[in-house]
This record gives sequence, structure tokens and C-alpha cells, in this order.
Amino acid sequence: MNNEKAERIKKWRLSQKLSQRALGSMLGVSQGYIGDIEAGRSEPSRNFLTTLQEKFGVPTDYILYGTRAHKPAPDRLRLMLCGAMVREEHARADRTLSDEALFAQAIDLYELIPTLIDDPEDGDALEAITPQLRDVIRKKIEEDQ
Repeated sequence: MNNEKAERIKKWRLSQKLSQRALGSMLGVSQGYIGDIEAGRSEPSRNFLTTLQEKFGVPTDYILYGTRAHKPAPDRLRLMLCGAMVREEHARADRTLSDEALFAQAIDLYELIPTLIDDPEDGDALEAITPQLRDVIRKKIEEDQ
């Protein structure tokens, strides 16, 4: 599991002054399961994340990506494409990103799309601006070096 997710869960739990046992009891899971998540031995299940959000208001996007964005959910396919482009361009530049940085750059790229084309739902138009989007990523990589 990504250690950043594990650290965010542990940090949140400690901020609430909850033991692993107490949190597990409140969420209907064992103390061992909480311990495995926090140690990075296990991924939090979808049910775990949903229950954590419902009972405590901890946004799933915070646990997964370290952000507390409350904007309408983006189109997942376009966001996945943006994330893939960001990952590919960083790999070409022999650079790695944390999950949080990857997500942030993918969101930035995603939010740029409507400024470049009239209908972000138009697959042909989206494909046509792909080189521009890759250029934006490359410029960001150069700025960060």
C-alpha cells in the first residue's frame, strides 16, 4: 500500500485521540485490520473508506490523494487520461511523483481542457489537443527542475 495513505489514516486517527481498537470498533473492523492499514500491509477497502467518510466526515479523496477538494467530481475517464499523460511524461523525463502530486497535476490538466476546446465530451477534439496537453506537462517538469 502507498505509505502516504497509511500515514494520513494514522495521522487522522491520532488527531481524534482514538486507539486502533476504538476506531476499529466504531467502524466494525478489527484492531488488526486498522494496524495492517497503518503499517502499509493492507489497502483500506472501499467499504472502510465509505464508512470512515459517513461516520466521521473524512473525505475519501483526502485519504487517497491528500486533498480535500469539494468540487463536483470530475469525469473519471478524462481524469484517468490526464493522469496517464502526467505519469508518462514524468517517466520520459526520468522523474517520479507522489500520488498527491500526480493527482494535483492531473486535476490541473483536466481543468485546462475546457479552456482549449468547446466540448470536452468530444473525443476527437480531446485527441486533437493531446499534444498541447503534453507540452503543458513538459513545461511543468522543466519548471520544477
